Amino acid sequence: MAYSSKYRPRLVLEKEALDTLFEIGTWAILLFCFSYIGMIYGDLPDTIPSHMNAKGEIDGYSDKSFIWIFLGIGLVTALAMQWIQSIPHSFNYIVEITEKNARNQYEIGVQMIRFINFAMALLWMSIMLIMTGMVKIEWYTPPSWMIWVIVTFMLGGMAFYIKHSYNYK
Repeated sequence: MAYSSKYRPRLVLEKEALDTLFEIGTWAILLFCFSYIGMIYGDLPDTIPSHMNAKGEIDGYSDKSFIWIFLGIGLVTALAMQWIQSIPHSFNYIVEITEKNARNQYEIGVQMIRFINFAMALLWMSIMLIMTGMVKIEWYTPPSWMIWVIVTFMLGGMAFYIKHSYNYK
């Protein structure tokens, strides 16, 4: 029997070790980011790089307080993703949810959300380190490929989970 998205079962899911690793990694990265900025904030100049083009060239500056807004957005995003994990019955799936596949589909969907949350925390940390590194180390020019590697990691992981979901019809 297939369920409409309105009447999908609400199941209690067990966490796997990888789920725990993604969650701990996400919060450890965000804690590092806030701690690092807290330690160096007083040493930052009043204006910091806030935007770079695809080549890694600075093309925008902001007041140094922008770094807190940037990290705040990362924190709110992580909290929202944490909440989203609790409602897998509301996700959009590429297969029809049935009694037989609901648990597997929910587990795959939740783990994908945890993975995306972890990858986004890595992205936030990388951008923050680039922004502050360009100020703290005058000769530092970030490799333009660094952000693209993380984005590719995130998209590749999402593709993996989508394929995995499709295999568990």
